[in-house]
Amino acid sequence: MKTISILTAVFAAGIAITASAQSLTPTAGHSTTQLFQTAAGLTIGGIEADASGNIYYLLSDSTFPNPASTKLMRRSAGDGYSTETTLFDYGSSVYGSFVRLNTGKLYFGENSVGTIRTFDLSNSSVNPLATVGGNYDLDFGGGYGWLSANAPTMNFDPLNKVLKLDLSSGATTPVLTSNDYSGPVALDAAGTLYYGATTYGSGGDIFKYSAAEIAIGGLLLDAGHNYIENPGNAYFAYGSDGALYSTDFTSIIRNTLGAGPSSEEWATSSQFIGNLAEESGTVFATVTDYGTNRSSVFAVVPEPATAACLLLGAGMLFLRRRR
Repeated sequence: MKTISILTAVFAAGIAITASAQSLTPTAGHSTTQLFQTAAGLTIGGIEADASGNIYYLLSDSTFPNPASTKLMRRSAGDGYSTETTLFDYGSSVYGSFVRLNTGKLYFGENSVGTIRTFDLSNSSVNPLATVGGNYDLDFGGGYGWLSANAPTMNFDPLNKVLKLDLSSGATTPVLTSNDYSGPVALDAAGTLYYGATTYGSGGDIFKYSAAEIAIGGLLLDAGHNYIENPGNAYFAYGSDGALYSTDFTSIIRNTLGAGPSSEEWATSSQFIGNLAEESGTVFATVTDYGTNRSSVFAVVPEPATAACLLLGAGMLFLRRRR
């Protein structure tokens, strides 16, 4: 069973990890395990997990004044995340934005230049897909990518948009203008789009749009689409259990979707909680300490009694939006 194999790797990895500056504190009914940490001066921007619990991430060097190049990396659950493998080297220092898996390909972006590339897991080929300035987050649905991007301006204006991304040509079509700063996106199994407004842009809250609405486009952050009130959003991960996981930089939250959505805090940190990924009931999260400029990847799971309830619900859903 995938969930059990991932959890086995999680706990095995936790035994070998020594104490570090990064920390992630679970709330009651949950547990956290540090899987691995980077060396000082290396930080993670963008993370994804596959069905085996392997982790893919963008690793950047912040060494001043001559940082090393940014790389797409993999760590395997099979060896307890101890071995780091380079999949792609940018050849220069860029700021990684996202890594997302869809139908056997990793889609990864950086927002220094704005490039979006694919890495084919079957043959390790890397191909350019698009260049979109200020790209921030990506999810998939209906055969397309849905890209959050804040085109850079001299004044750092809040001009974020959600774009429909053609996965063959790289062409983009605006569907949502948020008048916000970079916010996360996620799609559920029905093609419903969720957008997370930021604290420093539109003041927070999660907005919801149907598949029919995003097909038409011309959408805004309006009261009629305000779905879940919260103080702000940083990153999303739509879960295999049908829940929407989110972070506001300092906490990880499980948002139960439906007619009466609810939110439950799973973990907190005094450091920077970055990108999220979810696979088979395990939430993977990066925590970065900018005092030492190093990142750790943690796994967050419910305690056994809670996990059993979540797995029962996930078994009834049967539908997945990607892989």
